[in-house]
Amino acid sequence: EGAQPTHQLPASDHPQYVVVSTAPQQQQHDPPADEPIATETNSDDVPPDPPSEPTDTDPPPLLGSTTRTGRAIKPSSKMRESMEQREHNIVAYQVEYEVLDPALYTEEDTHADLDDPIAYLFKATADPDTMYHHEAMREPDAHKFRESMVKEVNDHTQRDHWAIMLKKDLPDGEIILPAVWSMKRKRRIATQEPYKWKSRLNLGGHKMIPGKHYDETYAPALSWPIIRLFLILSLLHGWKTRQLDFILAYPQAPVVRPTFMELPKGINFPGLDRNKHCLRVKRNINGGKDAGRTWYLYLKKGLLEIGFQQSRVDECVFYRGTTILLIYTDDCILLDRNEAGINKAIKDLQSKFSVQDEGNLEDYLGVLIRRQDDGSIHLSQPHLIDSILKDLGLIDSDGKPKKDVKEKDMPALTTKLIGPDPDGPEFDYDWSYRSAIGRLNFLEKCTRLDISYVTHQCARFTANPKRSHGAAVKHLARYLLSTRDKGMVLRPDDTKSLECFVDADFLGNWDKRIASNDPDTARSRTGYIITYGGTPIHWASKLQTQFALSTAESEFLALSTATRYVKSLMFLLDELHKRNFKVSRTPTIYCKVFEDNVAALEIARVPKLRPRTRHLNCIYHHFRNEVANKRIRILPIRTKEQPADIMTKLPSIQLFFKHRDKLMGWTAPD
Repeated sequence: EGAQPTHQLPASDHPQYVVVSTAPQQQQHDPPADEPIATETNSDDVPPDPPSEPTDTDPPPLLGSTTRTGRAIKPSSKMRESMEQREHNIVAYQVEYEVLDPALYTEEDTHADLDDPIAYLFKATADPDTMYHHEAMREPDAHKFRESMVKEVNDHTQRDHWAIMLKKDLPDGEIILPAVWSMKRKRRIATQEPYKWKSRLNLGGHKMIPGKHYDETYAPALSWPIIRLFLILSLLHGWKTRQLDFILAYPQAPVVRPTFMELPKGINFPGLDRNKHCLRVKRNINGGKDAGRTWYLYLKKGLLEIGFQQSRVDECVFYRGTTILLIYTDDCILLDRNEAGINKAIKDLQSKFSVQDEGNLEDYLGVLIRRQDDGSIHLSQPHLIDSILKDLGLIDSDGKPKKDVKEKDMPALTTKLIGPDPDGPEFDYDWSYRSAIGRLNFLEKCTRLDISYVTHQCARFTANPKRSHGAAVKHLARYLLSTRDKGMVLRPDDTKSLECFVDADFLGNWDKRIASNDPDTARSRTGYIITYGGTPIHWASKLQTQFALSTAESEFLALSTATRYVKSLMFLLDELHKRNFKVSRTPTIYCKVFEDNVAALEIARVPKLRPRTRHLNCIYHHFRNEVANKRIRILPIRTKEQPADIMTKLPSIQLFFKHRDKLMGWTAPD
């Protein structure tokens, strides 16, 4: 960062390096003569003897420390004054920190903050860019993480997020929570080039006590269906968009209750003793059980103070005039009809919070967002797909497919059901089934609805996968390999409004071999796709919670499930319309629900009691009033024209390609 090494380190058989503060340039200053800057060295645990008198380049002595010959170290006058203050009360202590050599840690230190020490033997996640502290210290770019550790601690100190305190002054009954590091290497989605090394200091929330440290923990988060809806609206009406990031978001809010934390491991606090000192946390540091909720409530309060109003339908949507603010924790999207409104909102936000303007919407929550020349928006996750393919051994480290890997045209075999396999061989692949399913789920929910059915069929067996299930996941990965550069194209049609396509597969998982032991084989599957402007915004493929007794009943249960989410979107669009946002071509918002089962249509339209449907609970007739008021129109559709068919089963390859290409925007509009 332009800083110069502080002084020459002593000779050593170990490699040497200097770590200096990476705090913002405007906050750097030359230290006074008696306040030295700490350095880091990979030398012995015991530092060399200092001269008899302290010099400008000596590190501050630890309390009660001596040289190897037994002589007491004489502190400087400023350090002596600081030591006296700390002996009596809490003090704010501004220093430059050093990163300790991880080789000097004891095994007890590295295991101390883990609930399960066995977890220490494994990686934090399957993502090679997400690590525990001890893993990051073994990486080739470990020096980048060390610098980010120094920056993290300096940022907290300079923003007065904590104060140093003697443990003996701790109030009765209080406990000291551990400090835990989490490390992340961030890459640009398009090029996979690392651009940021992040070290986040967290409270050990796993040690927090309910009722003492926190009460409620719920914090709302923005969903991808809402993000897609507003992106589509921005295309239809020419709205401007901007991406914002709150800097050190959580600590901007004050703590709700007294909280105390150990000094972070891996950082040397000059002049402090870990056995005697701790940190009194003043701000809402990451890691606490209620940290997300505390930040959200603080953010909401600040937004209301500068004139924003919260949506009554979605807690993460805020309005102010023609400006719309979407909030996902600390990553936000601003939308407005003109740039002036966005710039005014950013200025007002910066008056209340520490927030950074990230420019046009490009990389958001792991999704690459690109505007095309034809006015459409392309959503893709190439990095996530490549990480899945690498873990499953389908591509090499350079991203090239291996020679013996064959691509697949379909996500699964159409001739074989992915179902329970109790007598099959155990899962013996050298990759984590659970991790692969987790990433496939995230990929499916964000940008790839074409893999929904297969992904959810495979996810049913995460607890006890067999070799056949692993083979099904690899087949799905080979399909992704053939479409790895694909994503979802948002190309809305301004003649269409909110529409929903619903389908069900009655007893599609039935297996008479295990039916007596596994009742889930008697469950039907629901599949639906909700679109706005002809472009998908929400979809689902799931087993029904009730056991349907007929095809008509399974279709009706699917219809009921889909219209629950449809109604929430209708309420949101109604709200936008009342705020003078143009959201449809007519004042009343219609939703067309397309069904391909005549009996289900009849039950929905005329819900009279019948011998075979008398048992249906009234909860499944919740949309009856909406149908009567003609806000929801339930229309028939031919089975071969039903796009939701790919959410309940794998049709023929011709039908699959037809529905997939139309829904994903891979073909030009009619």
